[in-house]
Amino acid sequence: MTMKKFLFVLTAGLAVMASCSKQENAPQPMEKGEKAVLNVSISGAPQAKGASFDENKVNSLQVFVFSGNELDAYGSAEATSLTLNATTGLRTVYALVNAPDLSGIVKKDALLAGISNLSDNAPDSFVMIGSGDFTLSSSSNITIEVNRLAARLMLHKLTRKMSSDGLAALGAEKFELVRIYAADVVCNTNYAKNLDGPFDWKNSTLADSSIAAADPFLMRKPSSSAAIAQGASYEEDMCVYVYPNPTLEDSGSAHCTRLVVECKIDGQYYTYPVLIPKVESNKSYEINNLILTRLGNRSDGDNNIDEGETDKIESFEIPFGITVKGWETVLLGNEKGVVTI
Repeated sequence: MTMKKFLFVLTAGLAVMASCSKQENAPQPMEKGEKAVLNVSISGAPQAKGASFDENKVNSLQVFVFSGNELDAYGSAEATSLTLNATTGLRTVYALVNAPDLSGIVKKDALLAGISNLSDNAPDSFVMIGSGDFTLSSSSNITIEVNRLAARLMLHKLTRKMSSDGLAALGAEKFELVRIYAADVVCNTNYAKNLDGPFDWKNSTLADSSIAAADPFLMRKPSSSAAIAQGASYEEDMCVYVYPNPTLEDSGSAHCTRLVVECKIDGQYYTYPVLIPKVESNKSYEINNLILTRLGNRSDGDNNIDEGETDKIESFEIPFGITVKGWETVLLGNEKGVVTI
């Protein structure tokens, strides 16, 4: 899966789509200096293969220009460009996309400490942030790369290769992929992307244990019949989205985020959780092929996570291989992204 880098380009001047911009109640410059007029224009990468939504769509833009810790200028637009007035000199510029209204912020520290919730995201509206330090003049060209706060968990293919003769003999109609969902999800982070708690947990025994069946970010069902014969595979790019989780190992107060695959086998539901230690922003954690060789954890098949349903299956480990793309892809399983359970 390829995806180009996603860039926000900030260009000094007045010409680019100024009529599409707005700047209400813009703060006055914090220090004397030559006026710098910044026109902000936005360009994005092509849609990624397998994405559930338009992960690059820009619905709103906010730009903060800081002199030290103090706000020098702020602008916002419900479009891909805006014009704002700042002052010349060394400045730190932040670009936020699809974020809630943050116009009341006047300190850089306050911006970085601000909390973003997974619920701030929506289909075709992913929260993104980027920044850079620049020496502004009356005519400056600035490029800022922004990254999504969310991470993506993706399954490309599920293969049935049951080792038991009895399970192998079941007809395709007796073996069905029901859904995938995210469990032990962290639902909040800060704009600095270094929050280490307290966390808002969802789909977890630590907090809300209900599976978000109505939330397209956290649960996906196959788009067509997913009955699988022995030795065959179901192929569909299915993904869910979560916020960063720094947990490296399950403990009483923190769990690793899980991508859970749920199947119905001979009338009984089973779950196959894949644990993902240390989930990070803007990374896509992908399984190219999940190979099922045994029964998983017993499940009720309802929308509540009961004890044991997301327990780690001890018969496999998850080494990691990282490839940097538009989303930084982290293959789960072996170097080919194959996980055998």
